[in-house]
Amino acid sequence: MPLQRIGLTALLSILTGFSSPTALAQGRTLDSGRHPAIELTAYYTTQAQSMQNLLNQGADLLDQNQYAAALKIYQQIIQLDPSEPKGWIGQGFSLYGLERFPEAVKAFEQAVKLDSELTWGWIGLGNALDDAGQPELP
Repeated sequence: MPLQRIGLTALLSILTGFSSPTALAQGRTLDSGRHPAIELTAYYTTQAQSMQNLLNQGADLLDQNQYAAALKIYQQIIQLDPSEPKGWIGQGFSLYGLERFPEAVKAFEQAVKLDSELTWGWIGLGNALDDAGQPELP
């Protein structure tokens, strides 16, 4: 059995609580009586709602100029999902508000690296570069 298959089997076992993926395929239910696919859907829905709640909290704190508190929220978002560009944008604006411009530049660079279509990432990057004394990308 290839290593990839063993890893997938282990992951499915952990996520579904079954000892083999065959149990999932056979439609067995968990102790809660719900099908494992329903449990996974509920889990990921909850995770997405939690992420959106954190993004909303961070945005509210930025609106209130509470940059240090917002920075903590955005650091938490990045820890949960480093591939979420909005977390990096929020961290950039938090750092910018704290006048930590070189760190803000790095956060905005990561945001636009993850999603080059996010206008606020480019705006933040331009502002942070300018205020850091680097009006152009290196």
